[in-house]
Amino acid sequence: METLSWAPVQQRHAIERVRFDIAFAEQIPQRVIDAVQRKFEERREQLRFGPVQPAEFHQVSFQVGTPAPSVLQKAGGWKSVRNASTGTVEALIVNQTGLAYESTDYRTWEMALRRFMSVAEFGVEQFAAVVDFRALALDYTDRFVFQGVPVEASPEEILDRALLASVSEGARKGLYTWHVHRGWFDRLDGRTILMNQNVDAVDGKTHTGSDVRSIQIYTRAEFRPEPNQFVTSDLEAIFDQLHTLCNEHFSSIISESARSMVGMRSNGSGTHA
Repeated sequence: METLSWAPVQQRHAIERVRFDIAFAEQIPQRVIDAVQRKFEERREQLRFGPVQPAEFHQVSFQVGTPAPSVLQKAGGWKSVRNASTGTVEALIVNQTGLAYESTDYRTWEMALRRFMSVAEFGVEQFAAVVDFRALALDYTDRFVFQGVPVEASPEEILDRALLASVSEGARKGLYTWHVHRGWFDRLDGRTILMNQNVDAVDGKTHTGSDVRSIQIYTRAEFRPEPNQFVTSDLEAIFDQLHTLCNEHFSSIISESARSMVGMRSNGSGTHA
């Protein structure tokens, strides 16, 4: 039987979503959250975002021997989304513990970074004047979809064989779904970066109800600054470094044919991101 091919989730790349995360070192006062919301409201329509909605978040802790997690405290906040006929395109989420921006409308890295800065930079500056940042992170969710019967979906066509050595032969042949998680520390220009990467073979349904197998690759780079290791003027440079690492490690685990699909070279450069 002829081997059917995989395809990236988008025509030019495999990126399903990109997310920028900033976590605060301590819970920020609600009045600062409200002030940033007012500033955002002034620019919301220009940015094409929808109305601001209140959002409540909870911080929880888990302790050995307790039957359930203990809720430490509530964190007030808000969110705003930009929708299209296909669903949510962008979201900005702000609360007392951090700020997050995510988008499913990915064109190029330069455009994604510029859009993030236009949406969130004013808030970042206000927060940085009040609290230290515990972490800055960037993550990508990439997906390749198999164009055929799920049990014929051999992941060896799009993934590096060294990565697949940790799963069973049945998984390598496409007979089973599977999951691989790995994490490590990297270092770039004096900054220590925590990398995390999840690779999943998952089954789902198409819009017509047909069974479909896909490979989802989640790659996250997180910088946890030491005291005096972050100023807001470094924000773009830091996220650019995180992007470089995400690109390199995504490229390193996909096959040459998969890199060709998304316009990447083996060193992580190219049009993918």
